[in-house]
Amino acid sequence: MTLDALPPPSAHVQYVSHPSVNPFPSTVEEVDRFAYEAVEQFTKRMAEYHKENLTFQATVIGWNDILGELGKKRLALMFVNLTTQDKEVLAAARARKQELGAKLEAAFNDQAALSLFLTFVSQVEPDRLTPSQNYWLIEMLSTVKSENPLYADAMKLKAELSKQPVLLYTYVPGQQEDKKLPENRTLKIMNWNVCFFGDLVPMLFGGVRPYVDRVDAVVRTIINSDADIVCLQEIFSLKGGDALVEKLKPHYAHFYTKIGPRVIGFSNENQGIPSGLFVASRYPLKNVEFVPFTAEQTPSNRAYGVFAADICTEQESLARLLATHLQPGSSTEDIAYRAKQMTVVRSNMEQSQLNAFACGDFNIEETSPEGREQLKGFVMNKTPGWTCRELRNYWFQADQNIALFNAQPMDLETIDFFVAKFKADPAPIFKTEIGIVNEINNPGKALSDHQYEITTVTFPELSE
Repeated sequence: MTLDALPPPSAHVQYVSHPSVNPFPSTVEEVDRFAYEAVEQFTKRMAEYHKENLTFQATVIGWNDILGELGKKRLALMFVNLTTQDKEVLAAARARKQELGAKLEAAFNDQAALSLFLTFVSQVEPDRLTPSQNYWLIEMLSTVKSENPLYADAMKLKAELSKQPVLLYTYVPGQQEDKKLPENRTLKIMNWNVCFFGDLVPMLFGGVRPYVDRVDAVVRTIINSDADIVCLQEIFSLKGGDALVEKLKPHYAHFYTKIGPRVIGFSNENQGIPSGLFVASRYPLKNVEFVPFTAEQTPSNRAYGVFAADICTEQESLARLLATHLQPGSSTEDIAYRAKQMTVVRSNMEQSQLNAFACGDFNIEETSPEGREQLKGFVMNKTPGWTCRELRNYWFQADQNIALFNAQPMDLETIDFFVAKFKADPAPIFKTEIGIVNEINNPGKALSDHQYEITTVTFPELSE
C-alpha cells in the first residue's frame, strides 16, 4: 500500500524528532509515521508556496528550503539500516524513500510553482536585485528542462539577467562598527567545522545532535572565544546559516553567508551541497571573492571552493585570508580531488601581494604521506592535538551498549589547519591553539565532530 493510501499512523506510535539517543525510525510503524509526517509537512508548505507573496525570500529561498528539507528526510530513510537489520523495516524504508523521491520529482515538474517563480522574475526590477540574488535567479532558471513548456520563457529571462553582475555569496551587515587594530597589532581568527547539516543529517555524517540543538552553544563558544574573524565550514542548512547571522549580529560588523550556494531549482540533477563556508568579521574585508572548484576539481554534487578576502583597517591591508573545505574521504579519487583543490589554494595565496593565510577543514591527515606532500611549503605554528573525532555510530551504538562504544578504539584525526605563506619581511607572528568542544568521555555532548582552532596573529609595525 502506498503512503497516500494509508490512514494517518496510529496515535500510539510516538515518533519524536530529536530524542536523546536514537531518532531514526526502527519499526515499520515508525517508518510509516516518519514518511507520513514528512509528506504532510511538505504538502502543507507547497500549498503555502503556491499563494506566497512574490518576494525573493519566499519565492527563491523558500523553494530551495522546501525541497531541501524533503530531500533530507529521504536521506534519513536511506540510513535506517544503521538502526536495524529487520528485513520488514528495511523494506518499508526503501518503499517510503522511493515515495519521497517521487514527491520530489513531481515538485521539480510543478508547473504552477515554476509559473509563480517566472512571474516573480519577470516583475522584479533588475536594479533592485543584489548580485547574489541575481546569481540565485540565473541558477534556478538554468535548471528548467528544455522539454518544459515554459522553457523558452525561462531562457529569455535568463538572458536578460545574465547582463547583470553576479556574486557567489551573500553579504549581510552586522550591528558592530568596524574594529580598529589595537596597539599590539594582534587579532584572533577562529576556524571550525560545525556540522550544520539540516534535520537529522548531522547524526549520520558527524555523529552529533541536530544543529537546532547545538546552535546556541555554538554561538556562545564563538562569542566567548573573542575571535575577530570567524571561518566556519559545513553550514549546509540555509536556516542554520540565517540563525548564526541573527544571533551573532550584535557582535560582528560583516557577514558572508550562503557562499557557493547549491541552488536546487527545477531539476533533481542540481541536488547536492553548497560550499558550506561562512565568515563573520569585525574588520572590513576587501577584494572578496569565492572561487568555485571546477568540474575536474570536485564531484558534481559538491559546490566546494575557496573564499578569499583581504583583512583591512582604515590605514592598511593586513593580509590575504582564505577559507575552504576540501574533499572528504580516503579513496584514491578523493586524494586526487584534494590535490587539485590544493592547487587553487596555493595559487590564490601566491598571487596575492600580501602575506597570506589559509584555514579550513582540509581533510588531509597531517602525518600521512598526503599530508607531508600537500602541506609542504606552508608555515604552521600550532599546539599538538587532534582536531576531528568521527562519531558517526554514537547515537546507534550508544542505544545498544554505551560501554561497548566507549571501549572501541578512537579514530582521532588532525585534518583542520591554519597555514601561511609570507611575502614580506618581517612576517606576522602567529600561534594556533585547539579549543575542546568534543570531549573524549562525553561524545553525546559534542558541539561538533571537530574541535575549533583559534589563531592569534600579531602583525609587524607599519614601515615608515
